[in-house]
Amino acid sequence: MATSHFNILATPILLLLTSFFFNAVSAAPIHFDFGEWLKGELFPKAGANINSELQCYSLPYGGYGFLSHVLTYYTVICTMFGRRPFAPWSELQKGRFDIFLTIFSTLGTIIPASFTISSCRNRWQFILLGVWKLMLALCSNFSVLHQAIAVRNGGAHTDGEAAWTLIVYILGTIIGLVGLFSLVAEGIPYDSKIRIVTYVFGGIVGVPAIAFTMWLIWCLFASPFIWCCAYDRKSKYAATWGGVSFSIFVGLFTLLAAFYSDWSLAAITHNWSGSPSDDNKVLYWTYFAAKRLLLFVW
Repeated sequence: MATSHFNILATPILLLLTSFFFNAVSAAPIHFDFGEWLKGELFPKAGANINSELQCYSLPYGGYGFLSHVLTYYTVICTMFGRRPFAPWSELQKGRFDIFLTIFSTLGTIIPASFTISSCRNRWQFILLGVWKLMLALCSNFSVLHQAIAVRNGGAHTDGEAAWTLIVYILGTIIGLVGLFSLVAEGIPYDSKIRIVTYVFGGIVGVPAIAFTMWLIWCLFASPFIWCCAYDRKSKYAATWGGVSFSIFVGLFTLLAAFYSDWSLAAITHNWSGSPSDDNKVLYWTYFAAKRLLLFVW
């Protein structure tokens, strides 16, 4: 029965990944000079504007980036609770296999991200974006690696300890958003698409942020001596309300930050699918495929 469920779940995803692969390789053959490509990656020329500079960015964004982040979040959630992404009703069991899979996934994400960081060094914002996406990939890999080692050693892998790897992603998000907000600030006065994307995501995150701010103001004026005091039922209720607001805000902020980066970069380039250029296609799809390897942990 488990095998039947696995086949039902795995078939459409395998077909989807296969279609991405063939889309990446089915284009008409082009002349490729490895030496020139490597020279361009290691010694990039500065672009005239954001769009030309963004040609150096070889990591998924737009529609493909959104899909990649959805699958990554799903993989992280499953593995943190000791579940198989392809069969979430089953626990992880193959520690050694998962360790090897994690090693290949780590190499497949570090190499494209490192080349992207190197080739985009003429604009610091893209360097920070590359670091952010690399840290997200490492967060996913560290989570699987932690669980794989726990399984192999016969330890607990369903107690949520792997959630500590989220610290890596939170730090990466802070770093990446500094660069992303700088890019958005350059384009938002002139591009309505960037404004729309920013307003939508800002509205989603803004409601719990306003609630948390109101709680802070209440705490500030509730007691001049005790910050966020909880000496009676009212203040205990307010403290709980503020804590819930803060948790929702942090959760939405970190979760949606990657989605915002996908669609804001798509708005900047007017490339909503996020399709890579011919020069970036190899690194782009290598990174995408390497992150999907963790779907097969068992």
